[in-house]
Amino acid sequence: GGIVVVTFNTFWMLQMLYYGRGDE
Repeated sequence: GGIVVVTFNTFWMLQMLYYGRGDE
């Protein structure tokens, strides 16, 4: 399950970036 891990990590990274920008 390498693809699944990469996809999950990418989605999590994007979510963190979006939340971080909206926090300010």
